[in-house]
Amino acid sequence: KERTKLVHKLFQRFESRLQTLCSHMFKTNTVFSAEVGADVVPEAGAGTSAPVESLLALFCASSGSPHLSFMALKCTFRQVVQRSTALQSLRQVQLLAYEDAVRLNEETDKAIKKIVGLRKHLHADKAEAYKSVIELLGLLSSYITPSETLSRSVVAKNQIILLNKEIDGPVISLLSLELKRKTARGAMEADIAVNPRRRDMFQVIYNFLKLL
Repeated sequence: KERTKLVHKLFQRFESRLQTLCSHMFKTNTVFSAEVGADVVPEAGAGTSAPVESLLALFCASSGSPHLSFMALKCTFRQVVQRSTALQSLRQVQLLAYEDAVRLNEETDKAIKKIVGLRKHLHADKAEAYKSVIELLGLLSSYITPSETLSRSVVAKNQIILLNKEIDGPVISLLSLELKRKTARGAMEADIAVNPRRRDMFQVIYNFLKLL
């Protein structure tokens, strides 16, 4: 509650500006001049869009030029979907209202870059690379593991931050590394991993994804 009050206090003086922005963000010309018409597609029943009509006319007139037709359709599509695209991007905006969230956001950016960079060293079976990946995932796991000092509500927020940063992509890609096994002698025995370091890293990855 205290954090909510703090956020409200910080943004209260911008409330009128935000309301004005929300009401005009899809109605103000930013590309075409007022004489041409709004560069956003109006809502149903609100008239036609001059830019879209012009692009469709260009498409119809460019039947002899496949490249020009393609560009006209591409611009038309971007013109039509820009409102939904902008709204979708706004929904992904997060307000990091507490210090640990900011720290997790920064740690996740660093982790993604490092994991991508370590992939070639994992292919070369470098022991240091396995150690680094395990340490990185251990650090991120600490943010999404409930404890006496970390409530489930905070864990849920941290999970959203990690998913919005798409950390699962580069982590899951590591599972594409080959894990060779020796065939077990007995029918009831499990196969033995030839590379125990890679096996241990895979287990850490599974544990992290389960928490995520």
